Amino acid sequence: MYAKIDLLTNGMIENYPKSVYMDNIRVRHFKDLILASKVSEEAFNDVLTSVFDDLIDFEKTGFIKTTDELSFPDRQKLFYWQRINSKGSKFQITINCPRCEKDFDFTIDLLKIKENRLENKIKEKIVKDEENNLELRLGMPNRLDHIEMNKFIKNYKENVFQQIEKMLYVEDIELLENELKSKDFSSKKEMLTQFSGKKIVDDKGNFTEALNEFDKVSMDNINEKNKIKNKILELKEKVKSNKEEIKKILKKYFFDKSLQEVDTVDIKNSNDLKFDDYTDYMLTLGTCIKNKPKNYVEYIINLQYKVLNQVELYAQDIYHGFDSKVTFKCKECGHKFEDELLLTPSFFLS
Repeated sequence: MYAKIDLLTNGMIENYPKSVYMDNIRVRHFKDLILASKVSEEAFNDVLTSVFDDLIDFEKTGFIKTTDELSFPDRQKLFYWQRINSKGSKFQITINCPRCEKDFDFTIDLLKIKENRLENKIKEKIVKDEENNLELRLGMPNRLDHIEMNKFIKNYKENVFQQIEKMLYVEDIELLENELKSKDFSSKKEMLTQFSGKKIVDDKGNFTEALNEFDKVSMDNINEKNKIKNKILELKEKVKSNKEEIKKILKKYFFDKSLQEVDTVDIKNSNDLKFDDYTDYMLTLGTCIKNKPKNYVEYIINLQYKVLNQVELYAQDIYHGFDSKVTFKCKECGHKFEDELLLTPSFFLS
């Protein structure tokens, strides 16, 4: 039996549903969501789309063919409805009091969380970027826009990581380690066994004590041993001298300051590259742009602020969602305090 669920966008967007007709969630759906929530936020949202699309009557709902075309707050509204309808509106969490520093249980009632609905008609807007000779088409962002943005960010980070990887001589170090494994050591086999199980460079980019152990291992060809030792020392010096340059790259490409200040470069792959908070904010703001340039990340970072400001004003006009501020009262000391909870669907399954 399909129920009518009114969305937070409130019928204020052209060619977008005011309500969704949805069936009740099944046990198998909750099982899939719980498993996905343990993997990643992206995996969870993929499964959530699959579940929602399985439960919605799209013909009766109109305008959309998948819930990826809905805004995130509207998707959140659908999940809240399913959670309330199947397991009840109340949800218990554990909070730490900032005054007495003791934990206490607190019950959240989804029915009492304030909804912020759209009250005015929203239309797409054209913003001119004269410097780049572009007309940006602004509209309500949905999950498809976020997926597109994440692809741009992934490519951007991979390109930067390739620069860093070359400066860390990752391939050269791996080749040298493989070369060491293939060498014929003539004596002290117990030291060879101990040495061969260790890497020249640890996960943080620091050279290990393996070099000292290598000095203790005998080889028939002394010249060859010295040649390998010199290779290790040369790589060590190159990596050391490049660490400051790597920090400059991180700063240039707007990555988090904590990555620039560490003594050692702890970057194993492109996923370890984190943007600073304001860059993250600008990139997310840009999901309003429906015709994103191919060099999206570089474009947003270098965009004239007067253009970005128009995007920001549009984002304010289309704001809708749930009030994340919650007032708590400690059961131990009676202290009242306010905090924000990111009440995303995956939060209720963790």
